[in-house]
Amino acid sequence: MPPGARSAPDVPPDESLDAISGHFRIFQLRKGHRFSTDDVLTAWYGTSWAASARSVLELGSGIGSVGMIAAWRLSGARFVTIEAQEESVRETLAVLAAPESSFLFGPGSRAEVPLVGRIDDQVVSGQIDRLAIAGDVVNIVDFKSNRPAPATVNDVPAVYLRQMALYRAALARIYPAKRIECYLLWTEGPRLMPLPSALLSSP
Repeated sequence: MPPGARSAPDVPPDESLDAISGHFRIFQLRKGHRFSTDDVLTAWYGTSWAASARSVLELGSGIGSVGMIAAWRLSGARFVTIEAQEESVRETLAVLAAPESSFLFGPGSRAEVPLVGRIDDQVVSGQIDRLAIAGDVVNIVDFKSNRPAPATVNDVPAVYLRQMALYRAALARIYPAKRIECYLLWTEGPRLMPLPSALLSSP
């Protein structure tokens, strides 16, 4: 959680929000893969032997815990982490080939857009997976890899809706004359899920 946050985010029953390093936190499935002492030791060893590194490449990053710990210790360094399992490659190609989401990958669209701001007393600090502007509409999407993916919007975890509501509110201040449309893209399938504005009205 970033400094200045007034309240902790909602955590679904099947997940936990765990400290990794400094104020970095990570959502983890209670019964899925979780970061361990091995991750902490790997990050400590690497950053101890290369304490002045300015560029870092991590191959086989998994859930990203080693990279996050190392990023805390190497403040200001540029990180690239890569995880390319066969299933991940298959899902990525399927997402890119899906006609329903093609408008998110067209000319002028942007990936991994940083977003920082304040909504009332809440600090917003995040990264939009994909942003595409078309006329008077700003489309944003967040990729999710839940197994199984929620069948309907009513089944979406509250923490995801809150995340998108905050992004929507922050972008409304940046683009006051445009309409903000929000989506979740479930990589299982893949399936693009529009999020009704009514569900995102209160961040």
